Amino acid sequence: MDMATKAAKKKKGGKRRSVHYLVNAQGKRTWVLMPIALYKRMLEQLEDVEDIRDAEEVMKNPQFVPWEEAERQLDALSD
Repeated sequence: MDMATKAAKKKKGGKRRSVHYLVNAQGKRTWVLMPIALYKRMLEQLEDVEDIRDAEEVMKNPQFVPWEEAERQLDALSD
């Protein structure tokens, strides 16, 4: 498979960063090459989104007790 690279400049928040794409013989993007700092930020953001989705799912459970209520119940037990 013949591979070539294409570079694209992305601008976000006033910063310019290079993202490179590897393309196949038909010109379809098949791989991405990016700075490691950008990759790490993307992973952190993805983990945050997953945490939010997990929390939302848990709160849909009818047995879910908000922290304030759980804390009040625990305090009542220790009195």
